[in-house]
Amino acid sequence: MMKGLSEKYKFYLLVAGFIVAMVICYQVDFKSTFQSANNCRLMKEKARLATEMPQKAANIRNELTKLNRQYFDNIRSQNDAHEVILEKLSELSSKYSTSVTGYPERHIYQTTFVQAETHTAIIKGGFINLLHVLYDLEVNERVGRIASVEYYTETDYKTKITNLYSRIYIQNFRNLKNNDTQ
Repeated sequence: MMKGLSEKYKFYLLVAGFIVAMVICYQVDFKSTFQSANNCRLMKEKARLATEMPQKAANIRNELTKLNRQYFDNIRSQNDAHEVILEKLSELSSKYSTSVTGYPERHIYQTTFVQAETHTAIIKGGFINLLHVLYDLEVNERVGRIASVEYYTETDYKTKITNLYSRIYIQNFRNLKNNDTQ
């Protein structure tokens, strides 16, 4: 059968046969071996992450406690938090040429272990100046957690001027179980 073929065709048949044999071996043996090796590598990675998880959780808990304490460095007690936030808002508003147009009473939600205070501030001004006030409140002043910000416009029909307003929701949490501010 092979006697009538030239050396070139014999070589091509040999290469084709080798390729077919490799594909069959890959499908039968090597594919499952490669998948098992990949699964083993993934399981080892998951096991490594699982052993590091308690340490990471403790680090995150410590960072959260540290940040919560930083939020309340300026607040002496739960009663004067409202006044401290208003004072900081007034300072920032005069610094960035904005005006505080509303600062209603705080909303308090309390369970047996946690008390959450939500303060709402409405500030009028230019967009960039409102962003500066928001940035300073969140990063520099740290009077609470900025929970939400809403921007809206209102038109004064007497003067025909459209004003931009920012409604900022600031939240403070207090752990009632240990009587610590968090």
